Amino acid sequence: MGKTATQAFVMAQLYTPDGECHGLHGFVIPIRNPSTMLTYPGVTIFDMGEKIGLNGLDNGVMIFDNYAVGRECLLSKTGNITPDGRYVSAYKDPNKRFGASLGNLSAARTGIVQFCAANMCSALAIAIRYSAVRRQFGNAGEQELPVIEYQMQQWRLFPYLAAAYVMKFVGDQIYQNFVTFAMSQFNPDISKDTLATMGI
Repeated sequence: MGKTATQAFVMAQLYTPDGECHGLHGFVIPIRNPSTMLTYPGVTIFDMGEKIGLNGLDNGVMIFDNYAVGRECLLSKTGNITPDGRYVSAYKDPNKRFGASLGNLSAARTGIVQFCAANMCSALAIAIRYSAVRRQFGNAGEQELPVIEYQMQQWRLFPYLAAAYVMKFVGDQIYQNFVTFAMSQFNPDISKDTLATMGI
């Protein structure tokens, strides 16, 4: 978003023409002209700059100033606006409607856990393999020991190795739970309210 996005997914308060607020809803809105890559009037965007990690992600900050979008930008799975300006939704409870609208973000959240676990495993594989082949501080006249043999090196690496296993198993379990719940959307015997309670 900081430099290259032309559209953005935004959670914003939905107001109907009668002035009533219907809570947070998802919108996909144009933020830059695709031809010039300049922001539209009412939109200010700047890049976050260099981060500690994941610099390949184009993160940024976006500010809106009286930026109006049409009803066609509304993601209307949980609620919609009719052409005459009325709000309609299959969900009676606003809290359950909000939970259902956040359900799509749940997949990304489960992915973040797995992504972090994979990065941690990669870093640990490099560190442990290096520690196994790097030799240092042997007794006089004897072969030097691999640094992995030293307790201080083990103390630095092994707790993170254990944490990586935990993160991997927990991430896989969270993902499996999400897939199971998501597939239940296609079960006609489960009500929309039940799925909304699960955040789907």
